[in-house]
Amino acid sequence: MTPANTLSFPDNLFFTRLQQSAHHLLLLDYDGTLSPFVEDRFKASPYPGVTELLGAILDQPRSRLVIITGRPISEIQPLLNMSPGPEIWGAHGWQRLLPDGTLEQFPLPPETDKILTLVRLKLLEQVPVEKIDVKPGSVAVHWRGLSEEKRRAFSRHARHACSPYQEHKDLALQEFDGGLELRVKGRD
Repeated sequence: MTPANTLSFPDNLFFTRLQQSAHHLLLLDYDGTLSPFVEDRFKASPYPGVTELLGAILDQPRSRLVIITGRPISEIQPLLNMSPGPEIWGAHGWQRLLPDGTLEQFPLPPETDKILTLVRLKLLEQVPVEKIDVKPGSVAVHWRGLSEEKRRAFSRHARHACSPYQEHKDLALQEFDGGLELRVKGRD
């Protein structure tokens, strides 16, 4: 690994321009980019060496590093285990953690928090609590690693719980790799 203050780049135009620029910005997704997709999302640790590389980037005075995730910031911080840590945008843009530790929580449109709570309660009737992910601005059902039969059942239950709100102007039902999520529109 290259020491933090002497990062070097291959010889091509992009990296030459990058090296010569006054400031750098690197935006990285967490799941599937910095860490593998895993069945238990609380065990999605970064790939070996990733936190050291991120630390080296943070040490560069001209660089800004931002981690972007659909997860709540409170889930990402212990997985990254970095101090000081990078700027993090979480919960699909409804949260922002600045490098100095300041947490910004953006307000949801009126009524949507109540709807998300109702959907969560409906989901709890059919889906185990550990497969339900509640975060600012969304509620999701995860089925990664489950049998095809359970995946279909969880999908059916999730669609049924969300169906009364699919046409709501502030909400969108979205599939993702391993689940389904009812999300507040406006940030991503």
